[in-house]
Amino acid sequence: MVAQLASRPSLVFPLVRELTLTALVLLVPLIFLPSTSELFEYNKMYLTYAIAAVLLFAEIGSILIQDKPTFKKPALALVGAVFLAGLTVTAFRSIDTYVSLFGFYGRFYGGLFSYLALTIIFYSVSQLSRNGFLSLVKASLAVGLIISVWGILEHFGHSPSCLLLDQTFGADCWVQDVQARVFATLGQPNWLAAYLAMLLPWAVTFYLENKSRLGQVGFFLLAMAIFTCFIFTFSRGGNYGLLAGLAILVFVNLSYIKKLLPRILPLAFAMAAVTIIFATPLGQQFLHTPSPRQTGTLESGDETGNIRLIVWRGAWEIFKANPIFGSGLDTFGESFYQYRPVEMNRTSEWDFLFNRAHNEYLNFLATTGLIGTLPYLTWFGLFLLVAFRLSLKTGPNRWLHSAALASTATYLVQNIFSFTVVPLAVLLVLNLASLNLTLGREIAWTWSKNLRPKVRLGAVLALTVPALVSLVTVFNFWRADLYYARGLSDNQTGSPESAAQELTQALSLNPYDPNYVIQLSFAQSNLAGQSLSDEDDAAGADSLAKLATTISPHNLSLWRLRSQVYENLLETDPQYFSLALGSRQQATRLAPTDPQVRFELGQFYQKNNQFDQAITEYLASTQLKDDYIDPLKELTKIYLDRNDTGSAKIYLIKLQQIAPSDPEVISLSQKAGL
Repeated sequence: MVAQLASRPSLVFPLVRELTLTALVLLVPLIFLPSTSELFEYNKMYLTYAIAAVLLFAEIGSILIQDKPTFKKPALALVGAVFLAGLTVTAFRSIDTYVSLFGFYGRFYGGLFSYLALTIIFYSVSQLSRNGFLSLVKASLAVGLIISVWGILEHFGHSPSCLLLDQTFGADCWVQDVQARVFATLGQPNWLAAYLAMLLPWAVTFYLENKSRLGQVGFFLLAMAIFTCFIFTFSRGGNYGLLAGLAILVFVNLSYIKKLLPRILPLAFAMAAVTIIFATPLGQQFLHTPSPRQTGTLESGDETGNIRLIVWRGAWEIFKANPIFGSGLDTFGESFYQYRPVEMNRTSEWDFLFNRAHNEYLNFLATTGLIGTLPYLTWFGLFLLVAFRLSLKTGPNRWLHSAALASTATYLVQNIFSFTVVPLAVLLVLNLASLNLTLGREIAWTWSKNLRPKVRLGAVLALTVPALVSLVTVFNFWRADLYYARGLSDNQTGSPESAAQELTQALSLNPYDPNYVIQLSFAQSNLAGQSLSDEDDAAGADSLAKLATTISPHNLSLWRLRSQVYENLLETDPQYFSLALGSRQQATRLAPTDPQVRFELGQFYQKNNQFDQAITEYLASTQLKDDYIDPLKELTKIYLDRNDTGSAKIYLIKLQQIAPSDPEVISLSQKAGL
C-alpha cells in the first residue's frame, strides 16, 4: 500500500478524503469533553472545522497533483451556491457580524463558518465512489449503534458518560434526569431523537436490501437498537419526524412490499412490541416504571405548545421587521428580545434565553429573511423532488435514494419543532450528496504546459502552510474556550485574580470574542472594587466593557454584565455612574418586554437612593409580569421605609396571594401589621 502511494501520489489525496470523512462521521456524534464551557456542541463544531480544513487541502491537492484532473460537479450545486451567497449577505448585514460568522455562543452551529465547513464536506462526499459512499453510511450506522447502546444503558441507570466523567457507572453525574429521557453523547434528548430518526431509514433499508442471512440479522438488531433508544428519548418532534420518514420509505417501496413482506413483518412486530412495553401505560404498569407522559413532561403538555407558539410569533415579528435580509445569520438569541411577546411573561419559561425559534423555518425567516430562506426551501424542495423520482426508478441506487429521501424527510418534519445541531448537519450532508451517485457529472481538463508537474507539486507543498495555519487557528480557538470556562467559573465563585489570568489567556488565543472580553472586564472591575490592584484595572475594565458591546451591540447579556462592571467601578469612583445607568437603560431598550431588566434598573436606582425612579421601574416590571415577586417586595420595602403603610399593604396583599409561605413576605406582613 505504501509503495503504491509512493509510486502514484495522486492516490494520496483520495485516501486522505476517505479517512477524514470516516473520522467525521465516527467522531463528531461521539465527542464531548467536560473541560469546555459547553460539553457537546462546542467540541463537535470545532472538530468539524478541523476536518473541513483537512478536506479543503485534500481536495485542492487532489486536483493539482493530477496530470488530467477530474472531479464531480455536485448535483444541485447552483442552488447550493445561491443559498451560501444569501447567507453571506445576511452575515455581513447582521446586527451582530461576529455572531453571524462564528455562531451564537452556547450553540456554535449556525454561523457562516459552519456553513462553509459543511460546504467543503458536501463537496468531498460528492467526490466519493458508490462504495466509498456506502462505507461512509455504514460507519454512520456503526456509531449510531454505539450511541444507541449508550442511551439504552442510560435509561436503565448506567450511563457510560458517568463512567468517563466521574468513574461511576450510574446516572447521577448529570443534573438532568437522564433515565427519564436519554441523550447519550448528543447532549439533549430531542437532538438524540432527531439523530436516531435520521439514521433509522438507512438501517431499515440496509436490512431490507441485504442478501445474506447474517447481514439481515445484523441490520435487524441494529434497527431495533436505534429504535429502542429513540423510544427512550420521549421526543414528540422526533416522533413526528420518524413517522413521516418511515411513511415515505413505505410509499416509495410499495411496488416491492409483497417481496419484502417476510422481512417487514418481524421488524414491524418488534418495533410495536418495544413501543407497547416502554411507551404505553400498559407496558409501564407491567414494568412498574413511570408512564411515558410522566417521563416526557419536559417537552409535553399544553404549556410547552403555548410557549412554542409565543416564540414563533416573536420570530414572525422579527421577519416582518426585516423581511429581505433578516436580523442576521444566527442572531435569533439577540433579535428575539426586541420582539419578544409580552405573553411570554405569563409562562414558566418567562426568564429563559431563547437562542433559537424552535422551528428551523421561522428561524431562517427571522435571521436571514427571504434572501436566505427562499434558496434554502428551494434546495430542499428540489432535492425531495429529484430523490423521489430516483426512488421510483429501477436501478442499483434506487434503494439508496429512497433511504436518503426518507432520512431527509424525517429531518425536515422534526425541524418544525426543533433546530439543527452538528451531528444532524453531518447526516444531512450525506443525504444531500447521495444524488451524486446517479446524477454527479464528471468534469475533466488538461493542465497548461506551463504548469508542469514540478510546479504543481510545489503548489501542493506550499498549500501545507495555510492548511497547518488553519488547523492551528482552529485548535487555538478551541483552547481559548478552556481558559474561558475556567475564568467564567472563577468569576462566578468570586476569584477575580484567577479569573483575570485565565481570561487573559483566552483572549490571547481568540482576541475577538465579546464573551471573553466582557468576562475579563468583569474580573478586572472586581479587582478594582476590592482595591487589589492599581487604577489600570479600572481603566482596563472600562475599555474592555466598551469593546465587548462594540463587537456585539445587540447582545442583551453583554449589556447586563457591562452594567455590573460599572456598578463595581462605581463603588470606588463616582464618574462611572452615567455609564452604569446608561448600560441598564440600554438593556431595557434591547428587551422592552423583559421584566427582569426593568427590575434590575429599579435596583440600580434604589441602591443609589433614587427611590422615585426605582418605584417607576418596579411598577413597570410588575406591569409586564403581575406575579413577579421581587419588584413587589422592593415596592413594599420602600413604602414601609417611608412609613406609608397603606401603599405597602397594596403590594403585600398581592404578595400574600402569590407566595403566602415565603419567609420574607411573612416578615414584611408582620412589619406592616397584616
